[in-house]
Amino acid sequence: MSSQTYDAVDKAWKSTCKVLFGGEIGELDSFSDYLPEQHYIPYSKRKSCVSGKPVIMGADRYPADAKFISEDEIDYGAKEALDMNSIKDLDALIESLSDRFRYSGNKIFGVSSFVQEADNCIDSSYVYRSHNVVSSKYVAYSNFVRADSEFIFGSGPLMHGSHLIRVMGSESLSRSFECAATTFSSDMYLSFNCRGCTDCMFCFNLRSKKYCIGNLELPREKYLEIKKKLLAEMREYLIKHKRFRSVFDFASPPSKEAVAKVHAPEVERKVGDLAPIEGAFKSASRLVFGKELSPLTNTRNSYRSGLRGYAR
Repeated sequence: MSSQTYDAVDKAWKSTCKVLFGGEIGELDSFSDYLPEQHYIPYSKRKSCVSGKPVIMGADRYPADAKFISEDEIDYGAKEALDMNSIKDLDALIESLSDRFRYSGNKIFGVSSFVQEADNCIDSSYVYRSHNVVSSKYVAYSNFVRADSEFIFGSGPLMHGSHLIRVMGSESLSRSFECAATTFSSDMYLSFNCRGCTDCMFCFNLRSKKYCIGNLELPREKYLEIKKKLLAEMREYLIKHKRFRSVFDFASPPSKEAVAKVHAPEVERKVGDLAPIEGAFKSASRLVFGKELSPLTNTRNSYRSGLRGYAR
């Protein structure tokens, strides 16, 4: 099934490239470095502590000593109880539970089929090297794909998308490449923050526009002429380099003054009246622990580190 999944997704990738660039640009996996490189929550691959099989996780922020398990290896009927020594105090209880906890990956739910190297997939099919995919099909190297999306590659989060490559933060977008924060639009290339637009390239902050290049609106015939030439050059570049510039690459490098300002010593900030917050904290700690804890302002760092330790 693994080969069948990849073959089907690769075929969908090639058809999407024909739609966007007028022709194929190569095998899907030849773009494995480029497609997922800007995902804000990339998936990670770990090893099952039970079988040693690969476990795909829809995140990468785990403790170094964490243990993992594949969802299909979980015994949901297990009811093994702790012993008396394990519950004698809070430290013993946490230690005992920590030894038993596992992070679960390879999670596939609902009516899903042909899913390979993916996590948190629900009612989806033909999903490859992706995570958090719901009610979608033909998705690869993507995350947080929702609402009947299809032919999605290197993209997310998004919903109601179709034939997208390297798109971030979109809704109801189709036939688009290297776009971000663009919604209710179609046939968009290397554009940012556009809404209700059609046939635009290298455009920013437009509303209800069409046939634009660099925010310059053109006659339809002239636009299509230039678009054809630019797409041919894009396709040639992708075939040769297996990647393309991102829309975020267009920002100018920061000036020396801007860098200095970012790294300038932090000035003292004035703090408002914390009495209401302190009162709420004392009340909450009294209810949870049976006694009021020290003032929050004096111990915020110790509370933060302690809570982080228990969260592990």
